[in-house]
Amino acid sequence: MWTKIVARFGVLGGAGYALGGAVGVLLISLPFSVLVGGAIGGAALGLALGSWKKTIVLTLLSALGLTVGVLSALAIGSFFNYSIGLIGAIVGALVGASVGVAFLDWRRVAVLAVSGSAGFAAGLLTGGLLRYSFPVVRGVGSIVIAGLIGGALLGATLGYLEVLKVRRG
Repeated sequence: MWTKIVARFGVLGGAGYALGGAVGVLLISLPFSVLVGGAIGGAALGLALGSWKKTIVLTLLSALGLTVGVLSALAIGSFFNYSIGLIGAIVGALVGASVGVAFLDWRRVAVLAVSGSAGFAAGLLTGGLLRYSFPVVRGVGSIVIAGLIGGALLGATLGYLEVLKVRRG
């Protein structure tokens, strides 16, 4: 039973951040596109929770987290020759932490920050590899893949934390 819940969160998280990345890349302004991408991803995680209140909070926090994450990653990445893995890890950590803040529990913040860091770093590395292997993928495809993998891991982790919360009572 719990695997269906975790899978639902993972699928909605991956689809939300992938769709958010696709829509965001098609917009012109970087800060606005990142806000929209984060908002769509956060809304998908909120829908997985089944609460409108949490959906609104996660939409706002995810948009803020992705915006701060991208801007911070680009600033810090400039010192490390824009290492794509480092940029993905920083973005993912800040997105995961911002999603965790919605639950007002420091343990969730920490777990989701680590999960987001690993997922978005792996997603950005995979997207970059595909972009160089298949030129047809280009920028949109690599961002969508990063959102798909990062959002899926973040969503699955959130789903697992929800299952644990229910089991503990």
